[in-house]
Amino acid sequence: MFTHVAARAARWISNESQFELYPYQESLCSQMVRVALEEKRLDWTSHPIVLSEVARSGDNLTPEYLRINPKG
Repeated sequence: MFTHVAARAARWISNESQFELYPYQESLCSQMVRVALEEKRLDWTSHPIVLSEVARSGDNLTPEYLRINPKG
């Protein structure tokens, strides 16, 4: 069962030309993702998020961001 899922994920990854990451720099999870992307030598673009600025400016409620994360 897992090999089938892994094969499908590998096909999806191989078809992806570039990943976009929206990391909070202090997040351990986003650090692990950045390390994995680098180790796999995958192309990716970083769009750093500063949580204090997001909360203050309301950027998490813009239509563009709500398309990424509907819960804001």
